[in-house]
Amino acid sequence: MKGNLLYGLKVGRQELQLQNMVVINELETGIMSSYDRKSELKAFDDSKFGVEGLVENGVTNVTCMFYSEHSNPCEGLTTKSNSKFNIPSIDLTNIHDDPILRDDVMGKVRYACENWGFFQVTNHGIPIHVLDEMIKGTIILQVLQNMVVTNELKTGTVSSYDRESELKAFDDSKVGVQGLVENGVTNVPHMFYCEQSNLSEGLTTKSNSKFSIPSIDLTDIHDDPILRNDVVGKVRYACEKWGFFQVINHGIPIHILDEMIKGTRRFHEQDPNVRKEYYTRDMSKKVVYLSNFSLFQDPSADWRDTLGFFWAPNPPRDEELPAICRDIVPEFTSKVMALGSTLFELVSEALDLDRFYLKKMGCGEGLLLLCHYYPACPEPEITMGTSKHTDGSFMTILLQDQMGGLQILHESQWIDVPAIHGALVVNIGDLLQLVTNDKFISVQHRVLANHLGPRTSIASFFRIDHHPPEGLSRVLGPIKELLSEDNPPVYREISFKDFLKHQYAKSIGASTLSFFNL
Repeated sequence: MKGNLLYGLKVGRQELQLQNMVVINELETGIMSSYDRKSELKAFDDSKFGVEGLVENGVTNVTCMFYSEHSNPCEGLTTKSNSKFNIPSIDLTNIHDDPILRDDVMGKVRYACENWGFFQVTNHGIPIHVLDEMIKGTIILQVLQNMVVTNELKTGTVSSYDRESELKAFDDSKVGVQGLVENGVTNVPHMFYCEQSNLSEGLTTKSNSKFSIPSIDLTDIHDDPILRNDVVGKVRYACEKWGFFQVINHGIPIHILDEMIKGTRRFHEQDPNVRKEYYTRDMSKKVVYLSNFSLFQDPSADWRDTLGFFWAPNPPRDEELPAICRDIVPEFTSKVMALGSTLFELVSEALDLDRFYLKKMGCGEGLLLLCHYYPACPEPEITMGTSKHTDGSFMTILLQDQMGGLQILHESQWIDVPAIHGALVVNIGDLLQLVTNDKFISVQHRVLANHLGPRTSIASFFRIDHHPPEGLSRVLGPIKELLSEDNPPVYREISFKDFLKHQYAKSIGASTLSFFNL
């Protein structure tokens, strides 16, 4: 058959072949004995890209399945300029208040329905900006829905894939991963695809692991010196060998923890038009909502959205806080900062330093609160909730719900951190590893995506207050009291400004400390 054209949507190592049946002389005259319409329809539907997929892949001829006989599209063809007809247009102004106007409109509606079956309405009560936003939203949704991960994508690369455009379309939607779920996405878009080596590396589960993260009971540590010394020893062991531990009986009432979880969920599950008002990548703001801080630097995006508060030492004003969680956030942060103060004392003692040493260094004067939300994922085997990383803080206190999914890397195995109601997870950050000269370790951890969800967690990062100029110029290095001839410095002294520069420039899984090794 003359003019028959095959074109491919190249995806990974395979090539999905769709027939581009060009409209030719045989088609126009009805002679198409070799045309298999059923196969063409199936190939088109299996591509899952729609007509837009044809356009995106450069189709230049209408495929046969779309061809309509000339008699139909040309029948009675006319244009606005030479037509004596105009579809009725009806103005709905004041129809609820003026009976005379309403009767007149009813007559126009009757005429349109009897003689046309069509009419347009103006002044209908729907604001123009809502209509415009709906058009924009439909376009963005179409872009996002076309980000389908096919079997070919999972095994290879897409030669025509434009990652930058996909990331921009996602970010411009301002509704995050939750926006995808709200719009019924059934496949993980390509931008979230994580290499299998990252997902399976050293994978183990709680059921077959011989390891268990340390759990430390803080009961009576302020009143009983013997108990306190025992707790200091447990903190020393956990910080040296694990870099992670859980604390119970820590002094924060469970109802406050539960309400903080609920407040986080309320924010992320509220009307998308409300939460998108907070969406920003401007880190000078006190309150930020976004998906993936390093979205444009990371090799793959994580299946997670975040509401962040730059809290201490200068918290946001009340009017800056989202109304839906305005009461619980200040109450929770005051409690978690008090706990942080206690933990810095215990860690100082575990280093055989004065109880207030780390606090005097300013380790706990700054607080960043990140309220993470992990929606249910349709394909958790090909993406991550949070990719493996270490924290760029001195210390992090984590509140998590009962969904689980947090894992830490211990002796080359991924160990599950059990979700214990009322417990808090504590981990050492890169800055504390630096100043302790590797005595206490900052270890990699990650969060798995899950078919079930959502998962909610709140991470409190303790760090130096870097907003005044003297904060950025503050010099950090191994604590002199910890150094000796047998324990020389591992890291050079750096300014906090240099640390932040590397911290913000790297992707989520890269190490910051490696830049400062001697």
